[in-house]
Amino acid sequence: MRYGGRAVIRKIILFGCTFGAIAYVAAWVVLAFPEEMTDWESQGRRVYFWSRASAGSMLTLGVGDAQWIPGEPRRKKQWNYELWFRVLPHRVSASLYDFTEGPSSVISKWIGWGGFSWGQDKGCDRIGEKEWRTIRVPSWFPFVLLAAYPALAFARGPLRRWRRRMRRFCIACGYDLMGNVSGVCPDCGRANYSVIRKVTLLGCMLGAVVYGAAWAVLAFPGETAHWTSWAQRVSFSRRASEGSRFTLRFGEPYPRCDHALEFECLPSQVRVSYRDYVADPSGIIPRTIQLGPFGWSQDKKGGRRSRQYVHQTIEVPSWFPFVILAAYPALAFIRGPLRHRRRRRRRKRGLCLGCGYDLTSNESGVCPECGRAIAP
Repeated sequence: MRYGGRAVIRKIILFGCTFGAIAYVAAWVVLAFPEEMTDWESQGRRVYFWSRASAGSMLTLGVGDAQWIPGEPRRKKQWNYELWFRVLPHRVSASLYDFTEGPSSVISKWIGWGGFSWGQDKGCDRIGEKEWRTIRVPSWFPFVLLAAYPALAFARGPLRRWRRRMRRFCIACGYDLMGNVSGVCPDCGRANYSVIRKVTLLGCMLGAVVYGAAWAVLAFPGETAHWTSWAQRVSFSRRASEGSRFTLRFGEPYPRCDHALEFECLPSQVRVSYRDYVADPSGIIPRTIQLGPFGWSQDKKGGRRSRQYVHQTIEVPSWFPFVILAAYPALAFIRGPLRHRRRRRRRKRGLCLGCGYDLTSNESGVCPECGRAIAP
């Protein structure tokens, strides 16, 4: 197979794994935390699905021939084989039930390691004799399997660009740019992106400084204040003991706004909340996901005097946005002293400051490798 065909296959696999990982996360969130009880079956009962608020969701697929179960008030079918897929908040399991032969020869056993387990057993109920085999894995394991290849492909690009930049090669095609002063690769025509890096660096530095100043002012207000726009769509309030809060309402005119966004700045954390007055809160199940100082919660609020609404909140530590903004400037700041140290070491050894070429006995005053002028 030609290289072009392999590249197309790799892209198809990459797209499939990425789409599968996103679809699995979305399905897990919906199926592991169902908001209401659901029972659904196809006309021939070959496909059956149910979900419970406390027991997750389960999908049953019937395979093979079918026969009516005797003694059942409802006319149910028994298939030769049944596949069961169950989704829980902490576990995903798949089971195969066999009703074709007696399970007398099946030996009950169970093998488990951590969150992974496999087992087989036999039994008898009102449906009949059966044997089943079950495999259980943690809920994160399918996502890791699907996201492993996209993560490697995503990390491969930055590593390759960094390696080519350190060797003074073109980032796009890998052409050797030693001695090139035009700023454009002669092979592929790619321009030098140092200007974009400088703009990104300046933007991150400015954003980190602005966020630090805003957090110092809003998280520790000196006095209580309240401000509201003319249309009541934008409001700002601050209290000495509760930090500051900025509210943006949109939708129908106030006070019947359909949606609202709230930004709260506290000394220890920053919160972003979303209120939805349109959705029916009766089927909302309050739940919270907490990972250290990071958290996400969903609840329904409201009383007799105000409308009930769905309330979703994201909480992050107050230092997290600053770290995100200051990470790239910090790396650039550390890179400068390291580069200066490398140049000083090359100068002591008699090497070119740009490419490290040995300039012993060189009398031309120019590096023959990269064309850089030799400092006296």
